[in-house]
Amino acid sequence: MYPEWYNIYIRKEGDRPQPPHPSTRQKMKKLAKGKLAKLTTTTPVRGTRMTTHDDYLRWRESDASKGMTSAGETKLPPTSHTVMIHPDRVYTVLRARVTGHWGYRKRPGHALILDTESGHEVYIKRELLEAVS
Repeated sequence: MYPEWYNIYIRKEGDRPQPPHPSTRQKMKKLAKGKLAKLTTTTPVRGTRMTTHDDYLRWRESDASKGMTSAGETKLPPTSHTVMIHPDRVYTVLRARVTGHWGYRKRPGHALILDTESGHEVYIKRELLEAVS
C-alpha cells in the first residue's frame, strides 16, 4: 500500500515522510538505445514483431485470406506476430521508448529490441527489461 520508504509513524502533525536521498537509492542502469538488455522475469514472455512484406505475401496465398468473414466483409491481413523472448538471452535495444502500432491501434510503454537469433525487431513492455552492463 505504501512505498517502502514511507514512514507510517509521523511524530508531529504536518510532518511529511521524505523519500531517501538520491545518493542512498539503489542505482539502476538506464535502458538506452544501443545498450544490451535482458528480461527481468525467469520465464519466457511474449513480444510482438511487425508483419513483413514476405509474411503478407504468404498470407495472401494461403487459404486464410480467401473468402469473406461472417459479417460478409473481406478479411484483413495480420499486422503483427507473437515472438517468444527468453530470459537466458541478451538483446540489443534499438529504441528504449517507443509506441508500437499493431492491431490497428497504438500500444504505448514499449521498447524495441533486436532478436539476433531470428533477425526480427521485437516490441516488448519496458518494465520487463533491465539494462546489462
